[in-house]
Amino acid sequence: MKTYICFLTAAMLLAAAGCRKDLAFSEPDFEVSVERDQYQVGDTVAFLFRGNPDYLTFYSGESGNNYANRERTSVTGTPKMSFTSFAQYGTQQNTLSLLVSTDFSGKVDADIAQATWTDITSQAKLSTGADNTPSGEIDLSAFADGDKTVYVAFRYIGTQSATSAQKTWTIKNFQLYTETAAGEKVYSVNAIPAAGFTAVSIKNDDKKWTQNATQLQMAGGGANTPDNEDWIVAALIPNRVNPDWGVGIKDVTGTLNTFRYVLQQPGDREVVFVASNANVTGAKSITRKINIHVSQ
Repeated sequence: MKTYICFLTAAMLLAAAGCRKDLAFSEPDFEVSVERDQYQVGDTVAFLFRGNPDYLTFYSGESGNNYANRERTSVTGTPKMSFTSFAQYGTQQNTLSLLVSTDFSGKVDADIAQATWTDITSQAKLSTGADNTPSGEIDLSAFADGDKTVYVAFRYIGTQSATSAQKTWTIKNFQLYTETAAGEKVYSVNAIPAAGFTAVSIKNDDKKWTQNATQLQMAGGGANTPDNEDWIVAALIPNRVNPDWGVGIKDVTGTLNTFRYVLQQPGDREVVFVASNANVTGAKSITRKINIHVSQ
């Protein structure tokens, strides 16, 4: 009989808890305000909250964090590319070139020589010995066509010589972005790993392009190093962009009365907070918006 009573009591408690959860699941009661609507870049704005939703997500309205662009996957404008370079050691000249193709198959080992490659090295400023030399903005408009893939390659050529050494090239800060008519830069790629570079050795497999989270590097060799030809290629869609994301600033584990944020970009912006209540049965959300102006 005691065992039966324990089981019955436990079942009643679970049922009651379930009822309470259902009753607690409702549209969030949430409001937000600010002390003023005029700020400058670098100012800290304090958002004051009333209510206690389960979750809060913050959109600053700045590039990459704009609520209006949360479902955007492409953008119209001028596609551009940039990177930094560093030429070290060696004395051989013109060992690095920048190439673009729109008819490459993507099969780097088999078809790289069969594709039509346009040399756009002249559009980039390359290092003459200084680290992290900015390439400048490289316009890819001539190659971009809707959602079609554009292949970008760095090609390295070093020659065997008894009197000169081959250079080492390091590429960092590779970026692909679209500049909109409003002057906004919307990034498709803002780091080396996101570009998905693939290396291929045409001559001298002992020397190849390497890559990690921050750089691409091709290290040639000293005098009498055999001829080198090495490519590293990325398949890119210039107008393809990642949706903007909100930042989670609160969950069910606590309360939040004030949220402070340092404004980083000038302009008129719509700051959005998404307040949500959620449990196993579903979720309900509301948005609250604040319009502010940020001066340079």
